[in-house]
Amino acid sequence: MSKYNPFRRAAVNLIREDSWCVYADGFKRAIEFLIANVQSTYEVNTVIFPILFLCRHYIELTLKEVIGYGRYLNEAAGTPPGGHDLKNLWNEAKTYIRKEISDVSTDELAHIERLILEIHAIDPTSEGSRYPIIKRRPQGGRNASFSWNSPHIILDELGDKMKTISEFLHKVCNFLSVAQDLEAEFRSDYYSYSY
Repeated sequence: MSKYNPFRRAAVNLIREDSWCVYADGFKRAIEFLIANVQSTYEVNTVIFPILFLCRHYIELTLKEVIGYGRYLNEAAGTPPGGHDLKNLWNEAKTYIRKEISDVSTDELAHIERLILEIHAIDPTSEGSRYPIIKRRPQGGRNASFSWNSPHIILDELGDKMKTISEFLHKVCNFLSVAQDLEAEFRSDYYSYSY
């Protein structure tokens, strides 16, 4: 008999190529666990880096999921977008959100954009949250990940912002997922009856 709990065994072999939401949800849950369990000043100042990375990566994966749905619905072929630039990903995702979802207000979209771009501005390349030194893009060489004038990050405030972003993106993904399923059914019926 194993000393390990069999219910704590992860079935990573069940993941498919279109499992963006499973990955994204894992990163979001990890953010919530970390923020909720930070106990000391030392922990705040060390786990902020993985928390920032998890935030960025959650947003990146979810925006790529939105883009995948949008591209399918608009018959725009292609692989999921590459890169880690949240601003670029948001701009493409926002186009599909505006086009496909009529009940998202301009104010709500602007608010979510501000939050996403705020997180993007903290660590634009995702390197700062992963390494103490980042590549200096224009000149080559290296720079410190964060400068002395980098903002202080309040974990609970970051958690609230991520909750707002994730609730919005969850709603968008659910809507677009259903729209994609309906479109796939329509295309299947259309092509089966047109021959």
